[in-house]
Amino acid sequence: MKLSILIPSLNEKDTIEKVINTAKSTGLRFFDKFEIIVADNGSTDGSLEVLKKRNDIKLLRVPVRGYGAALHFGILSAKYSYVLFADADLSYDFSEIEKFIPYIQKEYDLILGSRFKGEMEEGAMPFTHRFLGTPILTSLIRRIYKINTSDCNSGMRTVNKSFYQQLCMKNSGMEWASELLIKTALKKGKYIEVPIHFYKDQ
Repeated sequence: MKLSILIPSLNEKDTIEKVINTAKSTGLRFFDKFEIIVADNGSTDGSLEVLKKRNDIKLLRVPVRGYGAALHFGILSAKYSYVLFADADLSYDFSEIEKFIPYIQKEYDLILGSRFKGEMEEGAMPFTHRFLGTPILTSLIRRIYKINTSDCNSGMRTVNKSFYQQLCMKNSGMEWASELLIKTALKKGKYIEVPIHFYKDQ
């Protein structure tokens, strides 16, 4: 089995190496071949100097600013058919990649790691986001677009690259996360969720 692991990064000097190391050790455990892509979105804190010293990653300098842009360019640059991505601030645990494997094998188009079906560390998500913002937006997407999602803002997902290329994504910012769900629903993509842990970012 093969996997591209994508890490969007913006000023993550203090955490990026730990995240890469966890992703690498997990990749070595479960995959015949894998790659780690770090999509840097204009870091100015010394992250790039750290990343340039590593020969076990593919460093991508994203030309457009924004969370969605970093993921979009990262996915398109991936070598393998499936791309798993999560943030570089230790709020997601790359060792949980194992949970996505059964559904990669079953060729799902989008596999979402749900924080609401899993466990959240105290303080990991602001009160208004946890009980108002994310649940309300998720409910609207679920009702309007008929996709059985529980967490529209989750930052840990796996996508089938060939399916993604059909979506013609437009947003470069945080809206990209909801757009991915909506367009998966409109394209009638094969979708499922797995429970994950969510930690206070470091």
